[in-house]
Amino acid sequence: MLVGQRIELYLSQHQGMTEWQNLAVDDTSVVQPVNTGIVPPPRGATIAGFVAVRSGTANITATAGPLCSPGQACPMYAVLFSVRVTVT
Repeated sequence: MLVGQRIELYLSQHQGMTEWQNLAVDDTSVVQPVNTGIVPPPRGATIAGFVAVRSGTANITATAGPLCSPGQACPMYAVLFSVRVTVT
């Protein structure tokens, strides 16, 4: 992408999984979070925006896990969303 361009992410919650959490960018000198102005639904989606501020690469990540009932055994695994952004 080019400096000044924006990315908007819409991550849907998968059945049996938590909503996406820990949304982060590893190099905010390259890509910075911005407000999208989009109002997410009450449950089921995570929305985020980012803008490219200088040349380089950055990784945007988020995680989700199994949705378990309180007091029940819960499997120990996680799902990772990851995208590498290259700004020129």
